[in-house]
Amino acid sequence: VKALPSEMSSKAALAAQLARSENCSEELASAALAKTRNVAQAARLLKEGPLEVYEANQPVGSKEHGDAVFEHPYVQCLLEAAGAKVSKTLKAQSGLAAEKFLICVRTYGRAVGKKEKTSEIKQILNETGWPAKDKDKVEEKLRAAGIEDLKALQTVVKKKSLATCMTGSHQQRIDHLASIVEAKSNFNDKLKLNQMGILDMTLAALERALGPEAFKLCLIFASHEDPAVTSGKYAAALKGTPWEDRVVMGVKGAHLQVRFIEESCPKGTHVVVADDNILDFVVEQVSEEAIAKKKAEKGCNEMMRELDSKFTESPVAGLGLDLVEETDFQSYLRRAWQRRNKTKPKADDVKAWEVKLQKVGIKTISQLQKSLEKKKVDGIFDELELKALLLQRDEPLPPRKTLAVPSNSPKAPAKLELVQLIQRAGRTMKAEKSNLWSVNPSKNHFWLRGNGEQTRKRTQKTGYFEEYSVKLGLAYGAFFGFRVLHEASLYTRYGQVKDDVERSLRYWHRDKVILRFSRYGVVKSHKPGVFKASKGGISALSSAEKHQQEGTKALQGMLEDFASKYARLAEEGDRSSTGLVWQSEERHDFKKTQKEKAARKEEQAAGSEAGIRRRWKRGSLTLQASEEEKKEEEEVASEELADQKKPRGRPRKEPLLEQSSDAKKVTASKGASSSSPNKRPVATPTSNRRKLEKKAVNLPAAKRQKTQKD
Repeated sequence: VKALPSEMSSKAALAAQLARSENCSEELASAALAKTRNVAQAARLLKEGPLEVYEANQPVGSKEHGDAVFEHPYVQCLLEAAGAKVSKTLKAQSGLAAEKFLICVRTYGRAVGKKEKTSEIKQILNETGWPAKDKDKVEEKLRAAGIEDLKALQTVVKKKSLATCMTGSHQQRIDHLASIVEAKSNFNDKLKLNQMGILDMTLAALERALGPEAFKLCLIFASHEDPAVTSGKYAAALKGTPWEDRVVMGVKGAHLQVRFIEESCPKGTHVVVADDNILDFVVEQVSEEAIAKKKAEKGCNEMMRELDSKFTESPVAGLGLDLVEETDFQSYLRRAWQRRNKTKPKADDVKAWEVKLQKVGIKTISQLQKSLEKKKVDGIFDELELKALLLQRDEPLPPRKTLAVPSNSPKAPAKLELVQLIQRAGRTMKAEKSNLWSVNPSKNHFWLRGNGEQTRKRTQKTGYFEEYSVKLGLAYGAFFGFRVLHEASLYTRYGQVKDDVERSLRYWHRDKVILRFSRYGVVKSHKPGVFKASKGGISALSSAEKHQQEGTKALQGMLEDFASKYARLAEEGDRSSTGLVWQSEERHDFKKTQKEKAARKEEQAAGSEAGIRRRWKRGSLTLQASEEEKKEEEEVASEELADQKKPRGRPRKEPLLEQSSDAKKVTASKGASSSSPNKRPVATPTSNRRKLEKKAVNLPAAKRQKTQKD
């Protein structure tokens, strides 16, 4: 026991020495020492391991793809080091264990942009129009004088000492530069996309949404063999920032990196994965006043806003409602009501039961269970309701839902909106027995706003706030969350190009539920799913042809393997952003078509008035008379023909309607001609159906159209 501290200190010293010699973290060096027998073997593992990891990897599409990578001792060391960092980060978070989560940013080749940001001095000199050689000379002189930015240059111009800094330059050029500096108030500091790195994109967006302490909730997972990592670019880019010690060494490949993240986290952890090229986290704009103001100022994307730690807005703002979490007692009653009535209750239904119980002094689950045993509530509920309450006693308590309750003075939510979204997603996964969620794949502000409007209407109708869908669809790979299960069947095996499609199908295959919070979205620097050599990430080591081939092969493989029940390949004319058509879309269209066909068959078979009216409006009315009706029509037609041969008085000025053969049959059934020769024969219909048939044929064209419209 006395030797233990010295032994631990010696191991730490060995790990620190090995980390310096092999240029790795102390955690990784310590894991390598624990994995091997001595320092020499540990050094060999750290040196040769990165080169050997992917040699034995199974081909993409095989059921064991990636297993050999994670069985390699070097990756086992990486996992041990990553696990220690994950546990430390989760332990440092405050709050309930069920509310904790970890945001993991996966990155590759995006430490810094392709070009460095142009300095302010260079930007000013570029506006002079001087030759490049002259601009470089002046820049050297200004920097030698300690002038590095616009503010310092403005101070020099204000003191009229610019000439001393530009010795040897012509006075005309000095005056020209001074005039440009005096007219310059500030610079447009906005970087171009190819100048941005991870610090300018996802990490900046997280800081805007979560505040300056966003790093406490996040880790950055980079690939151990990424040239930007081995060359020290990531370390240099993040040096001096709170993100400096948040980097974790992972593996190569976006799909394998997600598996690495999962295996490094304890089972049950709520993990959120974000791409490294997110420019903003966005949500629908609820306030009508804010929409009108933004439209007048900006003129575009007025129906959405960026998530900002300094501003929060309730999703039910303007409705006079507050969002609160229901109590355990309310959850108990809701589940019992659902068991009794075989349908989902509204909040008012549960409230009615709660009020009944409160009148007799029952306000908790324990009080209710005691009253049920003593049969004190027999006169309050009927037999089936009592049975449902008793059966719920032996069942686990359902997860709580969010209630929308009336409020005279709605208060802004206390938590940050992104934190609220992630924690709501965690609770909803438990409630819906799901293990995967994501945001809207589209950043179209009309769609985000439309989904928000539907959510508010549903909330007003049911009293419960449910802003998600559960049907089959894409769990967007740019920003998604999942519950760590450590199940091999959920690991993606068909490469990184379509890994989000495969992940969606695998989790649907397991749970039959995928949560999508469609009020929220992300804005990326480049269009997702499309190859572009300059955008970095998974496109960094690929080509357009290779990207297309890998995507097509992956879709075909997963459909043949397990997903043919849930989707099919998109064909010409299909609208699809993933290359697949989800079964939920086709099933919806198929059911709708089948219902319409069945309704039409019933109406036509019954010869109902509604069926005739429907066919008449559609213009496809076909008339079929019985044998008796045909004889009656022939007799009436012969009488009319004989009547027409008789000499008449003044001829009609209006031309008669031209009618088809079918129409003539119906016209012939008008009955005997009237006593007045200038009057149209009066119809004598034999049934309600005949009335509609006559009306459809005998009206003038213009009036017939108006009648149809009415």
